[in-house]
Parts: sequence; C-alpha cells; structure tokens
Amino acid sequence: MLLCLTDLGRFRSARRLLWRCRHLIVESGNHLDLLRVRWLEGKIYAGLSDFPRAELALRETRAGFASHDQVYPAAMAGLDLAALWAQQGRLDEIQALAQEMIATFRALRIAREAIVTLLILQRACINGSGQLLEIIEMVVTFLKDLERQPARRHESGSPTQSSL
Repeated sequence: MLLCLTDLGRFRSARRLLWRCRHLIVESGNHLDLLRVRWLEGKIYAGLSDFPRAELALRETRAGFASHDQVYPAAMAGLDLAALWAQQGRLDEIQALAQEMIATFRALRIAREAIVTLLILQRACINGSGQLLEIIEMVVTFLKDLERQPARRHESGSPTQSSL
C-alpha cells in the first residue's frame, strides 16, 4: 500500500500510513527491509518538497545498500537522489554521482548498456540539459529492466554475481 500511494503521488497519505505501521517493520529487524522503508521515506519527503529530509533519507539508503553489496538498490536510490538534486539545479552533484556509479558498474562488469545510460546522464549534466528528469527516468527504467533480467546484467564473458 505504501508503494502504491507513493507511486500515485499521494505522499501525505503514504506518510500517515507509514507512521501508523512503522513499528511492524521495525519489529521485523531485517536490516534490508529497514533500508527499503527509509528509501520510501525519502521518496515521500521528496514528494512533499521536504528536500533536506529527503536527501538525508536517500543518502542513508544508498550508503546502506552499498554497505551490503546491494548494487542495484543502491543505484536506484542514487537515481532518486539525482532526481531530487535535478529539481534543485544541483548538476555538479548529479555528475559526480553518475561518475561514481559508472566506476562501480565498470568494476563489477555490469552491462555496458547500463554504463552508457549513466554516461548520457553525466553528459546531460555537463550540457545543462533541460531534460534531466526525463534522462534520469530513462536510466531508472533501464536499470529496473536489467534487474528483472539477470542474464543481461553482465558483459559477455564475465562471471555472474549472485549478490546482484
């Protein structure tokens, strides 16, 4: 329900529901579930234009996933952070984030196509593209597609990584 409300842009309702059911998630004690909830909080705060809280939540989420070698969720949280920064005109930070993600994807030999989408995002920052949010959405869509198709995640000939 929380995801549906957030995806529908009903951020106040999502925030109220999260407030009411947070204890159930916290009681589970699963660290990755707690990270997913924190990520959702960041999206809710962003939707409510509470940029400082949104940024904090998304940074914590990204770092938490990265510390658990969860590359794709970390990348997706990073792209939500990039979208937040795009709304604020913070192109230099988006460019640095894209560069960091490119280096990570190259090191893990993640599909070249994913790297290309990040290079497009980085180039858009350099050029000051007015379509930055659309480009971020394109990268998100592509990474979600890769996540659903594990065979395409890696460059041909590279070893598979079950942690992705």
